[in-house]
Amino acid sequence: IQINLELEKLIIFYIRYRAYKYKVILLVALFELSILLKYINNIFFNYLNIFYIAYLNNILIYSNNSLEYKNYI
Repeated sequence: IQINLELEKLIIFYIRYRAYKYKVILLVALFELSILLKYINNIFFNYLNIFYIAYLNNILIYSNNSLEYKNYI
């Protein structure tokens, strides 16, 4: 999957754990978005609530420390 870097924006959102700042990839076509979501969901499904949370068709990857995060990614 190739992503145009000009489409990235930083936003802040709140979930039950705390506030996060993350990059959002804005996709123009709904078809492209559905392909991306299926691709990501297939990759991370077995790790749901272990180190990532899916919410409103978005994904948050989290970890207790940076080393643990790098091992999962």
